[in-house]
Amino acid sequence: MVGVFGEKANASQLELKSVSLGEEGLKNLSDWSPDVLLLSLSLKDMDGFAFLTKKNSLGGELANIPVILISDAGLPTEISQALSLGVKDYVVKAQFNAEELLAKIHAQIKLFDILRHGQDISIDKSETVNRQVVWVEDDKFLSDLIAKKVSGSDEYKFIFFRTGEEALEYLDKSIPDIIVLDILLPGMDGFEILRRIKDNKNLKEVPVILFSNFGQDSDRKRGEELGAAKFLVKATMNLDEVIDAIKEIVREKNLPK
Repeated sequence: MVGVFGEKANASQLELKSVSLGEEGLKNLSDWSPDVLLLSLSLKDMDGFAFLTKKNSLGGELANIPVILISDAGLPTEISQALSLGVKDYVVKAQFNAEELLAKIHAQIKLFDILRHGQDISIDKSETVNRQVVWVEDDKFLSDLIAKKVSGSDEYKFIFFRTGEEALEYLDKSIPDIIVLDILLPGMDGFEILRRIKDNKNLKEVPVILFSNFGQDSDRKRGEELGAAKFLVKATMNLDEVIDAIKEIVREKNLPK
């Protein structure tokens, strides 16, 4: 797989470095400082989950390097566990498609670059006052960045949840103004959360912004069918876009202040 993909990567101006041992990979992370890490669950000296745990313990920039998992069979239990350990996306080896993997890599590189450099957010106080935004996102790095950018502002109250189960438990007791929802989450995915929100008579009118790793038409169509008010692609979005989308929905839905 590495040989076949290596040719595609080189043609796409990507420098590909590979090791077969997890410990060797961990030692080289600091020197290589990769933009994206492709990780097989089947390493010679440890499994991929152990590698992820050790990588996360490194802290700082190394812990935040986005990981794309290469799964042998794409078992839901494996994918869910990997997502809970911070994996951003995955491909199934049995269904391997080099072009698909390249697209996933470029998407993560673009998003990681956005997050590393950060962006300024300007908030118009006249348009948004005391809005409660529930954000369901398992990427702690992204959540922390958003929280930092809007800290000290009275216009927004951001409440972050890492899983759909946690968010739904909160939503049973409190109705926010807007919900921002990632599709790819550990456990329950964003589509199922959205379906449950729209099936709840107390929540069905709450607008939902969907986040996707890709702009796939099938994801966009499914989100629209389930009632999403807006669909944003992580790889192409910036933080100003998120704020602009929230303000736009506030105006369109004429939410009470």
